[in-house]
Amino acid sequence: MSEEEFPKLNPNETVIRENKAKHVRHGGQTKQGGTLILTDQRLIFGRHTSFLFFLFKKTHVAADISLGDIDKIETQGMLRKSLVVHYTVNNNTETDVFEVSDVEEWESKLKELVSSE
Repeated sequence: MSEEEFPKLNPNETVIRENKAKHVRHGGQTKQGGTLILTDQRLIFGRHTSFLFFLFKKTHVAADISLGDIDKIETQGMLRKSLVVHYTVNNNTETDVFEVSDVEEWESKLKELVSSE
């Protein structure tokens, strides 16, 4: 893996799932496109940016959540379900929402990994 590849994995870290997703922010007012990656150590969202729509594409880490910090995982929505992750960082409770395909599979695998932490 080159230094520019996303994501930069820790030693002995393994990717479990990876899908295109949207990071839903500001109560649904903002949706950032990117890639959601679940490893055996963390949940990572990389936001895709580009210049002139196709030139100089880059991926910036917008969320990097250790599995040990995750308090609760759920889905929300009726027709278009989203993955909701509640976690604690520096004694602050945070919530991130992701629109991803196969949301039930993501929820199940994430819960399985978090419970084994």
